[in-house]
Amino acid sequence: MKSPIEHLKTIFPAMLAVMILWEHCLLAGTQLPRIMTSPGPDGCRFTAVDSTGSRTFMPIGNSLVLLAGPEKTPDHALFSRGFYDPGRMDRTLTDMSAKGYTVVRVFIFKGRIFVRHIIEPVVILTNSTGELNSVYMSNFFDFLDRARDHWLHVQVVLDGYPDSAYYLSLATNGSPDVDPMNREDMAAGAIEAKRQYIERVVRAVKDRGHLQTVFCWEISNEPSFSTEQKPFSMSRGVVGTAAGIFDMSLPNSRQACADANFSNSFCTGRKAVRSVDPQALVSVSVFSHGAVRKAGLETAGLLPIDMKNKLWPPRFRLLYAWLDVVDFHAYISKSNPATPRQILEELDFAQIAERAVKPTILGEFGTHRKEQPNTITAAQELHAWRQDFLDAGFAGANLFTWDTTNMSRVTAIEDGGIVGDRLSPIAGK
Repeated sequence: MKSPIEHLKTIFPAMLAVMILWEHCLLAGTQLPRIMTSPGPDGCRFTAVDSTGSRTFMPIGNSLVLLAGPEKTPDHALFSRGFYDPGRMDRTLTDMSAKGYTVVRVFIFKGRIFVRHIIEPVVILTNSTGELNSVYMSNFFDFLDRARDHWLHVQVVLDGYPDSAYYLSLATNGSPDVDPMNREDMAAGAIEAKRQYIERVVRAVKDRGHLQTVFCWEISNEPSFSTEQKPFSMSRGVVGTAAGIFDMSLPNSRQACADANFSNSFCTGRKAVRSVDPQALVSVSVFSHGAVRKAGLETAGLLPIDMKNKLWPPRFRLLYAWLDVVDFHAYISKSNPATPRQILEELDFAQIAERAVKPTILGEFGTHRKEQPNTITAAQELHAWRQDFLDAGFAGANLFTWDTTNMSRVTAIEDGGIVGDRLSPIAGK
């Protein structure tokens, strides 16, 4: 038998947003359901599981990003001292919840040498043991409390390792054949630094009682190797990496080097999360080879070296073997005007058997203001773009971004919230 709230939702669809807020008020302070995966022949999906049973869950949401620091090189400041605004967070989460969104994606700021004197990071920079910053974590916990009370799950981005004395001492130890741009996923010290960092943050969230608030842990955001630096800048010679020894003169060995090191790094990060929370979902977000003008070169051994764009992402289909959730990023672009269908054909998405048992999400999508005539058109294009990926078997999607007005991309809230309203899960097709 339907509850009174569910019955009202059936009879009065126009009152759905009010009903959502009512339910959330009643449930404020309670644990959110655990999000788990649900395999299926048309693509793996998600379910929300609690003491009452399980139900379908679709992660439809937005990245919430606050950038600060130098104009040309800003960084994430959402939870940093002097930037975190609890009142603003509550208003934002109330708006998202009222529109029916289910997920909010946030970045944890690890610290970066150029802005760490402006933006306080998640760790104490001068600490010799890698201790987390209590003020930063207090702000993050406050956000998790508010997200839970608004019935929103959180996708947490833990990218890289902190730029602090302790973690840098680990990351830069050994691996002379690996230059800084390739260090994070190739150097044993860097992978150990990241493992410790991930485990500390996840354990802190566990101690606060928020494991179920987290939809998934995104342990790397758009990773890539660069042929601008060693070892992939080399055309000959044998190199040592965290995943083994490889010959840079052989295309097959170069490709094996990339594949094995991405695998080692991502699997180590996943194990770090699951050592604290065995049921956690772990993801890595990637862009396609075509997005950096390398379509058709996925197994070419990161060759040729001297291409204009020197970034090489992981091979998309391999992610299904390493992670719980595969997170793909794709933007509407007039300068690189591939359609969702063309992008999915490049990925050979329909032929990936593993997508029946591992869900795929569109973790970032968006468009630039300069490429759109107005916000109404942008909203329509973004809605159609997202829908094409969902219809193809993707299990969820996040707009980039909700309200970061100092970026060039169209946000959900500008011009009265036209985009946010159009993408709202309760707006219909």
